[in-house]
Amino acid sequence: MSETQVQEDLTALWGRVISQVAGDGPNKAVVELAKPLGLLKGTDAANLIIATPNAFVKDIIDVRLRNAITESLAATLNEKINFAVTVDESLELPDTSFAMDLHFGQIVF
Repeated sequence: MSETQVQEDLTALWGRVISQVAGDGPNKAVVELAKPLGLLKGTDAANLIIATPNAFVKDIIDVRLRNAITESLAATLNEKINFAVTVDESLELPDTSFAMDLHFGQIVF
């Protein structure tokens, strides 16, 4: 499988997770800021690596949405999937006031 195909598959997987976890609710904008980087095979479970544009978004995904994302990944892939969240400040934030508030940690959920 080519690297392009793998990335397309990861993007599609993450799109399904967004739909299942956030729907059209307030978490959707937050989860959409995250990007899947790769899926690594582990001894007990695979590990999805997710990048976020800043620590605030990372914390929301890592703490508030962890259980829902884990359940969604397991249901979608029919196996246990762990995930790790990292910050990649080179990811672009949309040019909106909501994104600016997220960047500066001014959104309260």
